[in-house]
Amino acid sequence: MITHAVCLSVSEKRKDLVVVVQGESQSRSIRATVYERAGKILSLQQAVVSLYVKKPSGFLVMIPGEVEASGENVLFTLTRGSCSEAGDCRCFLQIVYGDQRDLRVEGLELFVLPCVLEDAVESTAEFSALEKALAQVAQFSSHVETIGNPHGTTAEQVGARPDTWLPSAAEIGAVPASRTINGKTLSGNIELTASDVGAMGSEAVVPVSQGGTGQSTPAAARNALGLGDMAEVHFGDIYQNSHKVVDYDTLPMNNLLQARTNLGLMKKLWSGNWTTGNITADGFQDYTLFFLHPYGGAHSIIAMKVGDTLRGIGGQAGDGNQTVLVLQATCSENTLSGLKCFWMNHAVSGDHGAKTDVGIADIYGIC
Repeated sequence: MITHAVCLSVSEKRKDLVVVVQGESQSRSIRATVYERAGKILSLQQAVVSLYVKKPSGFLVMIPGEVEASGENVLFTLTRGSCSEAGDCRCFLQIVYGDQRDLRVEGLELFVLPCVLEDAVESTAEFSALEKALAQVAQFSSHVETIGNPHGTTAEQVGARPDTWLPSAAEIGAVPASRTINGKTLSGNIELTASDVGAMGSEAVVPVSQGGTGQSTPAAARNALGLGDMAEVHFGDIYQNSHKVVDYDTLPMNNLLQARTNLGLMKKLWSGNWTTGNITADGFQDYTLFFLHPYGGAHSIIAMKVGDTLRGIGGQAGDGNQTVLVLQATCSENTLSGLKCFWMNHAVSGDHGAKTDVGIADIYGIC
């Protein structure tokens, strides 16, 4: 690059000549220094400086200047358009400051020597700054339309996480991958069985020890509890000729009896010798049907509670004498009072005997 240094003045008429050859481009530059007056250089800081070249044909070429850091000089690179036409070219500088001051400086003359090359450049008007700006706009538009990463910006440079980053469970409030439920990992859907939560399965047989019957069908359950058609149920002690032959309290409390007890069937509510006064039978108010065993008697009574009255009957049928046993008492919640209980014999086709009062030894709730 060939540089021509020129000095121009805003107050004095002077002329500096720069000689170039027709068709040259980007090979010569003009370094201009502008003086306010003798010995005083005009500062070009914060100024936009342009060089205008008027060619012999009248076409005008504008060349943008680059102000040096010192602000004392400005550099212009001659373009092909400014050197395209042989002859004298009148030039002037335009200096525009940020406060809109616009200063024009003459005194520079560009002389273009003719070139005999056949492909001499055709002379046209040229505004280099505009063309440069348009080129930049086109470049910027292309840049904006690029959806990739034309600058190669990294995630770290913009404070973002890299593409390979994966959040931890703690960062998003999730449980760790090692967490399990009943030994089942949380990586997929979890199916919990009844055993996982300590429950019985839908088809499970509930044992007697847990309040069940130990059976899988209703019929088998009834039979297991002694309630089926073929079941034999023994209520209380069994007597024969006034002698106890089976003591209920000594029967083995096997699983079947325990199951009935768990269900509240044939639950003993009270025992003793009730003849007069009041007694308290815990749980009496929860039942409607009862089994009562007279004290020292051979017969049993089935009684039903209706309102606040308990009434029952029992006895024995035979070919000769018939024995009838009746009971009535008043009840309020778990308290019983006003007992009337007696038995009498009745001869077939004859008279009945005198009544005999008896007490109650045991009270059982049936249902």
